[in-house]
Amino acid sequence: FIYKEFSKIKIIKNDNIKKTSKSKSKSKSEKEIIHINCSKIKKVVTSNLPIDISKKIDNKILKKILSENWLEQKVAIETIIKIIDEANMNILPNGLNDLLSVINSKLNNSCKESIKLLFINLLSKLIESLKNNFKIYSSEIAVSLINNLSDKNENIRNEIQLCFDKWVKFVGIDSLVIYFPPFLKN
Repeated sequence: FIYKEFSKIKIIKNDNIKKTSKSKSKSKSEKEIIHINCSKIKKVVTSNLPIDISKKIDNKILKKILSENWLEQKVAIETIIKIIDEANMNILPNGLNDLLSVINSKLNNSCKESIKLLFINLLSKLIESLKNNFKIYSSEIAVSLINNLSDKNENIRNEIQLCFDKWVKFVGIDSLVIYFPPFLKN
């Protein structure tokens, strides 16, 4: 895509610059084309860079997630998902330890089904947006997810399977299999 955008740019030789400086300035349409091409290139280049979201996920959001009020938890999780979506699902792993610790603790606790599903969905989003960088958090999360495979609720088990699918796709199966109990490895 970026090569297509670069191909639209005209290269002006030094001879042409001298001529244009003596003559009238570029027409309005030429200026618009150059401006549009530059803005598209800027969007393409910046949209591929990972974004640090750790400053947006502050203690206020983490406190809401830890709240006993399920509605506050829901709002906080949806806020974090919105932040990840605004970052084009491409984030840096900086400063996410507290968030993943909270997710891990909530996966280990018994909480409302809809909230647990939101936590698993949030974890799937994090895996997809961190991609291979999620490996540094594997040891903290994998065991909790595996333990929840025995949950009596089918929706939770299905959501965990989807989360594992993303894990394998974006991080790799080798970072997950090492945490499975021996009877599941065969």
